[in-house]
Amino acid sequence: MSCKNKVAKSDCKVKDYKINDTVFKNTNILSSIYYDTLDCKINKLEIVTLLDNRSGNIKSSKDIKDIVVKFGLLKDTIVSDVINSKEIKLNKTEQGHILIFDYHFEKPFLDSINIIDLKTISLDYTSNAKKILKSDSYFYKNSAKILDIENTYLDYNAFSKNKIKFKTLSVNKTSLDSILVTIKANHLPIEDIKDYKIILNDNELNFKYNIKASFNNFKVEDNYCRIYDVKKLNSKFLQFKLNIKYLNLKKIDDFEIILDSYSYK
Repeated sequence: MSCKNKVAKSDCKVKDYKINDTVFKNTNILSSIYYDTLDCKINKLEIVTLLDNRSGNIKSSKDIKDIVVKFGLLKDTIVSDVINSKEIKLNKTEQGHILIFDYHFEKPFLDSINIIDLKTISLDYTSNAKKILKSDSYFYKNSAKILDIENTYLDYNAFSKNKIKFKTLSVNKTSLDSILVTIKANHLPIEDIKDYKIILNDNELNFKYNIKASFNNFKVEDNYCRIYDVKKLNSKFLQFKLNIKYLNLKKIDDFEIILDSYSYK
């Protein structure tokens, strides 16, 4: 967002002119952006973040140790900083915990912002023992898309409803040739998975694979289709590629993956 694009230059002369976001709809972060009265540069950001389970089981503001934040204009200027827990407020609402802090610029230089990437560093009690947890990123509006990580494992919100995302890697004439599949496989330790049942529309494929080097019972081809480049992205996400050109699929309407009897859609 830009003061220069949103309002006439004379409007920026108004003291503390600001642009407000007010509803958590397609974003984890709301912002109020305050402009100075001289040259329409940002002199303060008020950042409001709706926290969820990626920050663990937070009970009070004392559980927040620090906030790591990046913001600015991609391919121009990105600012990175750490916000001390003494500078934040934590409010509890029906939606969950809401984190609030202000960021002041001693010398305003930004006139536009399209990226906010925020991580919490907190005490986590989910395992019945205190441990430090650095959260996955909370993003502002279209930040994930602008950063080109939309629908990847780095885009937490992409997997809030569906546990499977796929991307077309190549097309053979009018049918799909190969796809990249990402699964939020949070029911199983990824390194223990051995049986892969993949249902694409009315087609069922069965593979045996394990990321451990000691595994020797591989089955990487079924019905002329092949699974390859299997990766553990982190403790929650599994990724692999599928060559499916012999299925002659123009599009995928139904997609289910069963990993060691756990179903993901």
